[in-house]
Amino acid sequence: MKFYSFANILMLQFVAFCILFAPVFLIPPLSRRDMPYPVKYSFDWSSSPIFDIMALIQIYGYHSVNVSSIIGTDLFFISIGSCMVIQYRLLQQCLLKYCTPEMIVINKKLKNFGNDNDNDIDDERRQYFIKCVEHHKMLQRYRIQILC
Repeated sequence: MKFYSFANILMLQFVAFCILFAPVFLIPPLSRRDMPYPVKYSFDWSSSPIFDIMALIQIYGYHSVNVSSIIGTDLFFISIGSCMVIQYRLLQQCLLKYCTPEMIVINKKLKNFGNDNDNDIDDERRQYFIKCVEHHKMLQRYRIQILC
């Protein structure tokens, strides 16, 4: 749970930094009375209220593309990594509870999510260990698919 909180704080700081820092690149053209991006309009845009409105529209467009595509992609990959870490931590907690009274309760809860092949195994410890190994194999396959 601590890692999940840390990952959320990290993502929020990253998004806040990008949102606040992105318009800094657009300020120098405005001081020279140039549009942030080269553009041709069919009307005279150099007068004060029209220039300000058109510059704000360009800045808003740049900012929305920046937030939605660049930051969205970064947050997507951060989320994938965060989910992987959370799954490994869940597996770690399950292995720490191996051969404890809590193992039986967890194993009963996992029967609803597992395969029907587990019914022929009578030993609770063996059944629990097999589920942990299958979960680890699944995480390894997922990691290989992500990296390739």
